[in-house]
Amino acid sequence: MPASVKRAVEIFKENGLGILAKKSAIYTLRFILSPYCILKINKMKKFRDPEKLVDFAINGCAGLISPLQDKQEILGLARFVEKLKPKAFLEIGTASGGTLFLLTRMAAD
Repeated sequence: MPASVKRAVEIFKENGLGILAKKSAIYTLRFILSPYCILKINKMKKFRDPEKLVDFAINGCAGLISPLQDKQEILGLARFVEKLKPKAFLEIGTASGGTLFLLTRMAAD
C-alpha cells in the first residue's frame, strides 16, 4: 500500500471522514494552485517592501506559503532582516515556506 494511502487511513481512523475530506481538499487545492503561485512568486522578486511581502505571504496563493507566525511577529522579523541585509541565513524547518519566502526576498542580493 502506498505511503499516501496509509496516511489517509491513519487520518480517517484518528479523526474521522470529515477531517480526511478537509485535508484531501486542501491538498488538492494546493496541487492545482501551485503553477499559478510559482508565477506570482516570481513576479514578487522586485518587491522589497516588508508590508507587501508579508501580505502576499499570508494572503497570496490561498495561503499556500503562509507563515505560521502571526502577522505582527513575521512583519517585525521582515523589517529586522531588511535593516540587517544578511547575505546568508539558516532556517531550520520550513512548514509551508512562508518565512523562507520572506527571508529570501529581504536578504541582500
